[in-house]
Amino acid sequence: MASHVPTWSLYKKSMAKRQLLTTFICVFCAFLWPETSFALEVIAHRGASAYAPENTLVSEKLAQKMGADWLEADIVSTKDHQLILSHDLWLESTTDISRRFPGRKRRDGHFYALDFSLAELKTLSLKPRVEADGQRALPDRKIDLTGARITTLTELLSLKNGGAGFYLEPKSPRWHRRNGFDISKALLAQLRAAKIPTQRAWLECFDPDELKRLRTDLRSPYRQTQLIGGNDEKFDPNGQRFDFDAMRTPSGLNQIKRYAQAVGPRLDFVVNGLSISNFVVQAHAVGLGVHPYVFQTDRFPFAPPLTQNWVRVFERARIEALFTDQPDVVKKLATDEHGKHR
Repeated sequence: MASHVPTWSLYKKSMAKRQLLTTFICVFCAFLWPETSFALEVIAHRGASAYAPENTLVSEKLAQKMGADWLEADIVSTKDHQLILSHDLWLESTTDISRRFPGRKRRDGHFYALDFSLAELKTLSLKPRVEADGQRALPDRKIDLTGARITTLTELLSLKNGGAGFYLEPKSPRWHRRNGFDISKALLAQLRAAKIPTQRAWLECFDPDELKRLRTDLRSPYRQTQLIGGNDEKFDPNGQRFDFDAMRTPSGLNQIKRYAQAVGPRLDFVVNGLSISNFVVQAHAVGLGVHPYVFQTDRFPFAPPLTQNWVRVFERARIEALFTDQPDVVKKLATDEHGKHR
């Protein structure tokens, strides 16, 4: 039997109904809380990554120019133990490394930053992120590649006098240690060497044990965020997983409070259908801030005309900060009734 494929006109009508319903509910939710001058802070996710290559100095500078409160970046190590910005441990998804160094991949097919010197990586050209099948992850975005190169943490920290703080994630710290390098220790050393004040940086990680280690063994003075993903997600090449379901319970949140000041939940843990979930209330009840990821204003249901309503919903739920690929859009909307950002 042939499967039924809806026509484009029927699809558009279906989407129109969904958007109309979403608009109604979102507007309703926006009035669910009383008026407040509370304005959430803007975390530029991998910089202004909707416009420039993620995790580059170009992207981070653009985010700073757009008024982001925090410049977010992922940190990995090179072969010569230089810290660079990259979301993945490997670089073929965002650079031309597979073309430049075709014989340097590991058995799993990946080109790991840890297998290349910084000098080698500085020769690479960058590209918008692609998936495993080679297709662009977000093909409708117009990414300006001008001037983009692999960026070091030192280069990122050179922006310290520009008004924004830093929000940094040491990637797969257990994996780095198994490969002979303590990335968290090196990250702290660079922050201290750059004289970054304690209130000007957050450290984020999915690994709860690493955050505990940062707080106790490494004596980090910086505020920390426990990132919360899904139990089915893997966080290093060896398949490392964490029990995030347990973290999201009141008992789990009380445990997190011992070593972190905030939680960074995946956005679908905060948005319950078309309203805010009880998780936010539970986190606030134990004294934790809530910094969800990632608010993408070019994706349903957060795209215009709903974007402003969602920002108001987040503010009235007292969500303190929000990861976004579009810091300019959220910064403009995250204002109090006088039009001034907090």
